[in-house]
Amino acid sequence: MDLTAGNRLLFLFGFPVIIILMLYISALIGFKWQGAWVRSPVYSMVSRSPRPLRLAAAGAAGAVTPFCSCTTVPAFAAIIESELGLDTAMAFLIASPLIDPAGIILLVLMFGIKLTAVYVAGCFAAAVSGGWILGRVFSVRDINPALLFGCIEDSGNITWRQSSSHAWSYISKFWWVVVLSTLIGFLIYDYVPSGLVASYSSFGTNAAVPAAAVTGVFVYAHFAVLVPVGTALLTKGIAPGIVLAFLASSAGISPPEIVLLSKLLSFRLTVSYIAVTLTLISLMGLIANMIGT
Repeated sequence: MDLTAGNRLLFLFGFPVIIILMLYISALIGFKWQGAWVRSPVYSMVSRSPRPLRLAAAGAAGAVTPFCSCTTVPAFAAIIESELGLDTAMAFLIASPLIDPAGIILLVLMFGIKLTAVYVAGCFAAAVSGGWILGRVFSVRDINPALLFGCIEDSGNITWRQSSSHAWSYISKFWWVVVLSTLIGFLIYDYVPSGLVASYSSFGTNAAVPAAAVTGVFVYAHFAVLVPVGTALLTKGIAPGIVLAFLASSAGISPPEIVLLSKLLSFRLTVSYIAVTLTLISLMGLIANMIGT
């Protein structure tokens, strides 16, 4: 994944600015509609639904949001504060960066309907089951309240200008962490050539899946940007499960997200979130190998 000098400068200096703006938009929407959401009939219906339906709704909501792994965190915080449960918030956190509408369209065009269906179904199942597992083991006590929004009772009644001020105040708590970790993530990205993932085939088709998933953690990019990389790997004859596992972990977990979550979540929950997500992504890759061969 070699970058030209011009692209390297664009990534190093332009992308952190875009990420901060996306964080701001995510925080603004989350804060502005948080109070109104809690008072809505939809919230009442979802909050009273059985756990499987709540998790499925959270996974579906994550699937239609265009956030990357880092910018989905403010929305995750809003769900936590709306008291829908840690499991529901975790299902959204896992699904949002993994399933992206624009990326899915590209996936259909470049990978075909069968592999796209395997990817979407696998990621959705990973979000629901991952949320259920993490919600059973951990609780909201593993959340740092200092990085929640606050003022949930009033957030539905304030103006957009007041919401904007609160959103900037919120991301000011951690923007420098995001910028620093984003820069580190792109420096790592520059030294992770696609040939490295291709070389994993020597491990064996199935054994290479978890290796590709772990490697993807160090590559920070939006899912739609990663699809052409996956296409190039497929044309080299790499097994589809290896490619999909690499794409999913690259989109779903990133250095900036890990650093940011480590401030919001307890150490045990952060590590468990990474481990559970990688395990479920690897399982999806193994299933893709069985279906795609």
